Amino acid sequence: MFFIASKVLFFLISPLSWIITLLIFAVFSRKDKLKKYALWASCLLLLIFTNPMLSNYAMVQWEYAATPKDQLPYVETAVVLGGMLETGKEPTDQYHFNGSADRINEALLLYKEGIVQRLILSGGSGSLMDQTLREAHFLGTYSQTLTGAYSQEIILEANSRNTYENAIETARILDSLDLKEQKVLLITSASHMARALRCFKKQGILVIPFAVDFRGQQGDWNPFWILPSYASLEDWNILIKEWVGLLTYRLTGYI
Repeated sequence: MFFIASKVLFFLISPLSWIITLLIFAVFSRKDKLKKYALWASCLLLLIFTNPMLSNYAMVQWEYAATPKDQLPYVETAVVLGGMLETGKEPTDQYHFNGSADRINEALLLYKEGIVQRLILSGGSGSLMDQTLREAHFLGTYSQTLTGAYSQEIILEANSRNTYENAIETARILDSLDLKEQKVLLITSASHMARALRCFKKQGILVIPFAVDFRGQQGDWNPFWILPSYASLEDWNILIKEWVGLLTYRLTGYI
């Protein structure tokens, strides 16, 4: 039930949903004053949420700091959180990654460089309708193809559907392998790390964060930051999802 409710909630909190709702209200409202307010509000939200300077500043402030590889302590196991693969898309003999592909690619580089010896790929089906396509299964094949790793070095966790379940299922695997007392490297997007860390610590897992997939850009201001951008809408969608998710997890006792 929580999984379905979260999908609905994240749709409702999307800035684009607010803008479209206000525009529809402006079109169909019979009161001229309300019509005008709704139209102005939708235009104002559109200007705010498509402004790259504002979205970039918010993203830079929120994202978890990067950790240089040469400062990572030795750990045997890294946990890679799913949410980077679009399963079920055509053609089916290809891998369809979204913007979070750095999660798996950076993990495979850490494995190839000998920084970690074992990967736990955590991610089931994120679909409301089809629970047969499990992301971890596809990522396992992808990882073994690229690295030539043995099956015991790539462990698949294909039951979880959200970050809380990622932590629950990973804790079970670590317990079964007698690894719960060892530190593990947690690999996920920089914008998602705050929520993920709290979930894993709640389950008693000793985690070292390794943030990837940075969207915020550090650097000097440039004129293009005042031009509207759809990418800014995507950034705000990610940020609001994380903020609301963090609050929801706190209220439900998940963190």
